[in-house]
Amino acid sequence: MYRKVLVVIAVAVLTAGYAQAQVFVGGGLGVDFTGGKVKNGGTSVDLPSGFAFSFTPKVGYYVSDDFAIGLEVGLLTGTIKVPAYSGYSEEWKFNLTQWGVGAFARYQLAGVDKFSLLLEGSIGVQGAKTKETSGSTTEEGPSIFAFGIGVLPVLSYSVTDRLSIEASCDFLRLGFQSATTKRSGNSDYKSTTNTFGLGVNSQTINLDYDNEDISFSNLLTVGLIFKF
Repeated sequence: MYRKVLVVIAVAVLTAGYAQAQVFVGGGLGVDFTGGKVKNGGTSVDLPSGFAFSFTPKVGYYVSDDFAIGLEVGLLTGTIKVPAYSGYSEEWKFNLTQWGVGAFARYQLAGVDKFSLLLEGSIGVQGAKTKETSGSTTEEGPSIFAFGIGVLPVLSYSVTDRLSIEASCDFLRLGFQSATTKRSGNSDYKSTTNTFGLGVNSQTINLDYDNEDISFSNLLTVGLIFKF
């Protein structure tokens, strides 16, 4: 009799735990673009322009209805072009390929109907390789390794019980990043920059290279979350 009661209790506990805990997968896409022109009378010149694209797949586990933990991977590629008039004899192009891995935890602060406001904290590392092209010459540029930690708000809309659309407000992320830059061909050079503030996280690259401020980040990332 007691054995049957224990079995029933064990099954009830496992069932309750499974009902509260759900595995989910998802991913976000982000685009960052900057550029423009300066006009002075009849003269028009292009400003330095940049474009970056990011993809951040993630997998997580709902410990409870309001709290989840998980892992994420970040991939980013970007290009900045500097016109010849900016102190260069030819157009200068800077390409960057970036990776990142990290862990996150998220908590639902509030929910109204199908909308939810989440607070997500993350910690991770990332690295990047760069190439510099001037005219027909391409050389290896600086390499970067960084550690980042931050917290940001996430807006979620439940399409169904299992599918949600999310928008991560990266421009409101409060974070810290420590980035170390090394230059190819110069083993003695190493620059470490510590940054704290809004919009700073492990998926952001800020690089001061040859008097050019290279910055790749996504202000808003939109993605999908699917719960199993």
